[in-house]
Amino acid sequence: MVEELLSRVAMLRGVPPEGLSLLVRQGRRRTYGPGEAVVCQGEAARSVQVLLVGRVLLTRAHPAMTEVVRLRECGPGDLIGARGVLDGVPQPYGATAITDAGTLELSAPLLALLVLRHPDATAPLMRVLGGRFRPADSGAFLERLERAARDARRTG
Repeated sequence: MVEELLSRVAMLRGVPPEGLSLLVRQGRRRTYGPGEAVVCQGEAARSVQVLLVGRVLLTRAHPAMTEVVRLRECGPGDLIGARGVLDGVPQPYGATAITDAGTLELSAPLLALLVLRHPDATAPLMRVLGGRFRPADSGAFLERLERAARDARRTG
């Protein structure tokens, strides 16, 4: 069931079944109650949350604004916190559970391992993971991928 949901996620389309199985086996299931933070704005991105059940609200705060801006509501199959995971860039928004919610947390090392095992099927994923990726940075990007994949092999 989770693998079927993952196969419909835009950045994972084309990943073969064994790649999706890897994510399900090594990903971490998380649960959140209504009002609980899923992602905090400004924290370093270290993982991606795939929303499996429930609803989550994305918001953005800024010192120049008097109110928090409601960006959008997410449902099953949506990604939370994906931009710039390999770079550890600050999250540009916060995410709060509206209802009871469940996610599959995919760490940066696990996603890097997926990219290295299935490079032809993960081009959309690579664009999201790098965040600030530029063609001139491709060597550094590949080094980050390889380092993260080594970490995943040691812990997995």
